Amino acid sequence: MIERLGLLGIRTIGDFAALPRPVVEAQFGRAGGRAWLAARGEDPSQLRPRPFEREQVIERVQEQPPLGGKVVEVAGLVVCRQRPMTAKGIIFLLLEDEFGLMNVLVSRELGERERAVVRLSPFVVVRGVLEQRAGGQRTLVARSLRELLPAEVLSMPTGKSWC
Repeated sequence: MIERLGLLGIRTIGDFAALPRPVVEAQFGRAGGRAWLAARGEDPSQLRPRPFEREQVIERVQEQPPLGGKVVEVAGLVVCRQRPMTAKGIIFLLLEDEFGLMNVLVSRELGERERAVVRLSPFVVVRGVLEQRAGGQRTLVARSLRELLPAEVLSMPTGKSWC
């Protein structure tokens, strides 16, 4: 189609959109008509909702009613990882999403079972029990966690070594 457009002297999307639709459809069929609509910024297709997914991640905006004691799933960027010697193996994660920060407690057992995710994953999904702390602070006690995006998706390309 692109070669044919070039032969017809069409060099830009604007040139293509300026053609009459019947001429485009006569040359390129229904696919050409859809391309012509797209070139004009028109899309007649109806919006369809995404198919329901079994897993649902809550947003912090959805937390406004008290959720203390309920099992929830939260996704975010791991901003900080801590494993203080005085915490008896508990790992503390600080997750950030578009609405703020959330503390996550990871038990020793879960931390050992999901060691690579806890230590290396930049984005995680945590499922656990939400606890209401003093001062309105909410802490998620993790029951399970998984990587949201594989680390290799976010890896930097290897650079040139000048040594």
